[in-house]
Amino acid sequence: MPRRRGFSLKYRLLISLFVVSAIGIASAAYFAYREVYNTDEAIAERTMQGQTNELLEAIVIDAATGKASFDLPPDWAEAYGRGDGAFAYTFYEPDGAVAAKSPNLTEPLPASALPPGKTFGPLEFRGPEAQMTMTAAAPGGRRLVVARSQVESEALAESMLEESIEPMLLLVPSGILALVTIWLVGSWSLRPLERASREAADVGPGNPNARVSAEGLPAELLPLVGAVNGALDRLSRAYEAERRLTADAAHELRTPLAVLDLRLQRAQLTGEVDWRLVRRDFQHLHRVVAQLLELARMESAARSQPRPVAVNLARVVREATAMVLPLADEAGREIEIEVERDASITFPGYAADLRNMVRNLLDNALHHGRGKISVTLGHAKQEADAQADSGTVVLQVRDEGSGVPDELRETVFDRFRKGKASSAGSGLGLAIVQHVAHTHGGFARVHPSLPNCIEVVLHGVSTKQGSQASAAE
Repeated sequence: MPRRRGFSLKYRLLISLFVVSAIGIASAAYFAYREVYNTDEAIAERTMQGQTNELLEAIVIDAATGKASFDLPPDWAEAYGRGDGAFAYTFYEPDGAVAAKSPNLTEPLPASALPPGKTFGPLEFRGPEAQMTMTAAAPGGRRLVVARSQVESEALAESMLEESIEPMLLLVPSGILALVTIWLVGSWSLRPLERASREAADVGPGNPNARVSAEGLPAELLPLVGAVNGALDRLSRAYEAERRLTADAAHELRTPLAVLDLRLQRAQLTGEVDWRLVRRDFQHLHRVVAQLLELARMESAARSQPRPVAVNLARVVREATAMVLPLADEAGREIEIEVERDASITFPGYAADLRNMVRNLLDNALHHGRGKISVTLGHAKQEADAQADSGTVVLQVRDEGSGVPDELRETVFDRFRKGKASSAGSGLGLAIVQHVAHTHGGFARVHPSLPNCIEVVLHGVSTKQGSQASAAE
């Protein structure tokens, strides 16, 4: 299946800005067109005001005589001189006398009264041809009357459109500048993301501790980077646990497999098989493989198992002991259980793992201890004035043997660690005990003053009475 390529954020921003700009320019042009073609009178009025302003700017007042004249550009002078009368003007003194008029007029244009405070009067249509006229205020109390033949609306509209298009054309270079700015800012802003991508690509089995740096990244991406680094941390721990388990298993299985191979070679040469030793070797291999699988299962479950539920520890201890009793009877050993009375000790956890922990404690006492095995479960001892429920429970498994040597107190819970290298067992039982204790927020240790006693301390338990205890069971 071909790999699907993702979108480019820079190109997406550019396209979005281009579309928005194009819509804006098109909308402005459309509304300008609508305004021009739907308001004929407004167009005519604006046209007349523009013509009047041209004449007002061309007025020249003689300082000596005070008379007014016009200094018109050649094109306007030509227009006001044509005999068709399309363009005309009349200039009035403050007393109403005609100061000047366009050469094409035989009679002056009549002036209209101006609204108070206004420069331009209203647009008027006079004569049979509906000639457009407008009166405007001039300097010194004078008045200017401008006339123009009415033209087609289309021509006026085209003129107005030409005037409107010019400012809209300024949007084009502004849009291009905005596109270039977006491209540069986008490249600059995404550079840290490209660096983070390269850092993420470097993470692998050969470099499991590499992480994505959050330096320089936008604030919106920091939660994502934190989540990615957290996932990489969890994967790294899982990978390290699997690697360590594989290495330990290969190391521990190498010796019994080699011994079993030698026994089989000897049997092939001599024709005699010591089935007792072969069976013992197979039992040892079976035990090692079973405990390795159990330890791997618990480590994997610790990363994905559901939320813990209330577990009755007293019942768990009794069930695990019942599973081991046949082995104890076969070995001629006695198991004694002592659980704190008048209380049902519950703990939020996983019953199967806790049961496995107790069974491994009992197996350890059976294989490496002597005499009677004592199992004690109860709350931690408190001061005289403390509450009866301490919130901490202690499980002790003790036998009558010599116990763990002082030099092995700290390492006896490591994988494949044995009290005696020649002793039976795989050295995984106490490692499983410690793992379960840690999973449930506690720890396992050799009792400080009793080397033949393994103690598991769990925190956060509660004492339930009556029906509540029955429900927890």
